[in-house]
Amino acid sequence: MRRLNDEVDGTEVVEDAAENSENLNFTSDNGKLESCEKFELGLKQVLGCFKQLHRTRLTVFEGDAEALAAAREQINATFHKNKNVSDGTAVEELLTLGRQVDEVLRTRVLQAVEKGDGLYSANIRPEVSKMDTGKPYMPMPDTMIGPFKRKKTPCSDT
Repeated sequence: MRRLNDEVDGTEVVEDAAENSENLNFTSDNGKLESCEKFELGLKQVLGCFKQLHRTRLTVFEGDAEALAAAREQINATFHKNKNVSDGTAVEELLTLGRQVDEVLRTRVLQAVEKGDGLYSANIRPEVSKMDTGKPYMPMPDTMIGPFKRKKTPCSDT
């Protein structure tokens, strides 16, 4: 059994792997034998996703101990809950979800810091996406507001 230290958040991740992994085969749900190389490749991807989410957590919630702890707990609980998933397609779906969560955290989450009496400052990182239009809103199309417009009528002579 090898131990890998997760330097990102200080927790230990235990990886079950035999020393001579070339001769090992694993049986999948459909009864076929899968090589240990494929298993280790999936394990590396899962561990990489786990570490990347923790790195993102440290970047996004920098300086906020409460948010850092909550995000750490959520990431660890989710990976612990799904640790027994062995189906390849299910693992790929979970990895895709992890990558999407990482992308959303990096590009959509802002950290606001209170500066004083009701004044906040936003820490905008370079990777945070901004509005492309340059306007704070998009005007409604005429088809949506057409029924509410007043019809122009000519002035009558009375």
